[in-house]
Amino acid sequence: MNTKDLPEDHRPPDGWQDALDAGLAALAERTQTPGMAVSLFTAHEVVYERGFGHRDREAGALVDADTLFGIASVTKSFTALALRALAADGLLGLDDPVTYHLPFTLWEGRQAPTLRHFLQHASGLPPTPTMTWLRAGSQANDPVAAGPTLREALLTVTGGEEEIARRAAEVATFEGMVAYLNENVLLLDEPGALFSYSNDGYCLMGGVVERVSG
Repeated sequence: MNTKDLPEDHRPPDGWQDALDAGLAALAERTQTPGMAVSLFTAHEVVYERGFGHRDREAGALVDADTLFGIASVTKSFTALALRALAADGLLGLDDPVTYHLPFTLWEGRQAPTLRHFLQHASGLPPTPTMTWLRAGSQANDPVAAGPTLREALLTVTGGEEEIARRAAEVATFEGMVAYLNENVLLLDEPGALFSYSNDGYCLMGGVVERVSG
């Protein structure tokens, strides 16, 4: 379906693409964004696709529709959407205790957080260095990220790069992550009592998605 085929009250106004170009260019300049790409589409067509700024300033390479971006924690949105889809299909409940789905002993004798608590970063888990260890190995050959990532990881261990690799292997599976948390974590508070951003929590919600969906 072309946008011109939409009912008149659903069509964007004439000149909307030029106006959006100008607005996004102004946004990039105001925020000093090095480069960004924007794509708008329906189920049938791409209606707007533009690149702004550079993917490599020194080389003068511009952002275009084929530029790759690391979207990092934006992937948490996909995890949350997958959980909600499974809930809508009746395969799990967002208010299920996490212990229904993962072998946690961390909450023995006390109220376990629900999947909803994990989605809200309110499970009570503290920040841990597990993602730092995992990232160090996956970015080892990245010419930009390798050095800073390794330096960050070395701040969390005393045994050097071999120790980072050992710890990364330890938490590289969902079962390993749960085991590490069971053995090493002191909870911050009861579920729902406070917000604490948790990479581990969303990693483990990915494990729930995998287990429930197959």
